[in-house]
Amino acid sequence: MIEVTVKSEKLNRALRAVEGRIAKPRTAMSLAGRMGVAEVRKNFARCRDESGRVWQPLSPVTLALRKDASGKPLSDTGKLKASVMSRVQSATSALVYTKHIAAWAHQMGATNVPKRARILARELGAGKAKEIFKFARKEGLSGIRISQSKTTGKEYVVFGKRVKIPPRPFMFLYEGARQRIADTVADYLMKGASRA
Repeated sequence: MIEVTVKSEKLNRALRAVEGRIAKPRTAMSLAGRMGVAEVRKNFARCRDESGRVWQPLSPVTLALRKDASGKPLSDTGKLKASVMSRVQSATSALVYTKHIAAWAHQMGATNVPKRARILARELGAGKAKEIFKFARKEGLSGIRISQSKTTGKEYVVFGKRVKIPPRPFMFLYEGARQRIADTVADYLMKGASRA
């Protein structure tokens, strides 16, 4: 066995500084996670998948039902975007994730089929039913009708037996973002060495 000993106070200080940062990697990985969350949230504004393809636009009926007049997919309430968060997994990884109930359907696409009823319907606000019906007729949309509950009097727009949600992937990091995160974490760790 060959052993080499280097006696340098400057080197020892640098190693102790880096060791302190590496011994507590939560800060570095927490930084990586926060940056990952910020990058994923940018995907909601980009409205593109990882390959750069534009997300499928909202259907005319969805647009008519929206609270948000922007017409951007996945931006009606902001709850999905706000649900993106991060967690430190280990000394070398951070997880960016969401627990939103609709995240999988929007990420991968889905077909909504009624569970207990024969048809899919959505409750409308007062006076909205006639507006939606006129809009559907004007746009030439077939299969959309308006119904009123006999017991409650509430109005519903009726979609039919199934509604297809196209995939709109948002949980990914572009290559440039991955590199920026790696560079930032490396810079953070190296600053400990340069301060020594």
